[in-house]
Amino acid sequence: MPMRSISPALCMAVLAAACALPGQPRLIHTPAEANLQYRYYDVAGTSAGELMASLQQSSPEVTPTATYFARTTWMVEWHGDWTSTPAGSCRIVTSRTRLESRMAMPRWRVTGASADLTADWNAFVRNLTLHEHGHLQNAVAASREVDSRLKSLERPSCDGMESAARATIDSVVAVFRLQDEAYDERTRHGEAQGAVWPPRAARGMRQPGPTDAFRDPPTRTTP
Repeated sequence: MPMRSISPALCMAVLAAACALPGQPRLIHTPAEANLQYRYYDVAGTSAGELMASLQQSSPEVTPTATYFARTTWMVEWHGDWTSTPAGSCRIVTSRTRLESRMAMPRWRVTGASADLTADWNAFVRNLTLHEHGHLQNAVAASREVDSRLKSLERPSCDGMESAARATIDSVVAVFRLQDEAYDERTRHGEAQGAVWPPRAARGMRQPGPTDAFRDPPTRTTP
């Protein structure tokens, strides 16, 4: 039977977290399938104001209405093979989906800062990471959905299989983009999770404590 392959189908969603109010931290786990790479931009300062100015100057995302201190991007790549069936239809016989994701985060080259400022910064980075991992979880879900949908894809003929596969990927990514937008709206771009700088007290919200555990914090560096 004839068999054909589709070239990589690429889709991307770009999302960001803005500064906001302290919230409740929780465990952060990075799924291996996310293939996450951290990208850091350096900030400097020995006061909250100096750090704010440095964040605004070096931020990975600036819009006319907001400055974003972190950004998560992801791309779904799919490779598949298909063949005609004895009944005359066309179906997928192999399906390989890979997610590539990147997270841009601030990195403070601290020298001579107070213990209080250091503690505030560490809480800010933990909460910012927490918010960005919400976007990462959505990216993983999108990749899994693409894989699930394409494994079972079947068409009346093989002529339109590549177009059908690309349309499926685009539709899945569009759905998860909307979910990411809803996540940002629900968390107020990280406000409810404590992704805020400069730090300020918020009534009814617990500050991160020394017993709060975080897995896979952003400690890996890249050239």
